[in-house]
Amino acid sequence: MPTFMFLQCYNLKSIDIPESVTAVGSGAFMESGLESVVIPPRCRILDSDCFSGCLELAAVRLPTGLRTNWG
Repeated sequence: MPTFMFLQCYNLKSIDIPESVTAVGSGAFMESGLESVVIPPRCRILDSDCFSGCLELAAVRLPTGLRTNWG
């Protein structure tokens, strides 16, 4: 998933991330209205700040074996 893909998409409440996604780029959902998200099992990397500023985010389901690139 590209960097800053849904930056400031305030009306984004949920998303179905395709099973084929293997990485979520830096700031992908930054400052969006996202409330919950399920990261698919094949995803292995969450880059820094992918959920930064997501004030409504209440639930995140993460797969086993996930790595982060957070400093």
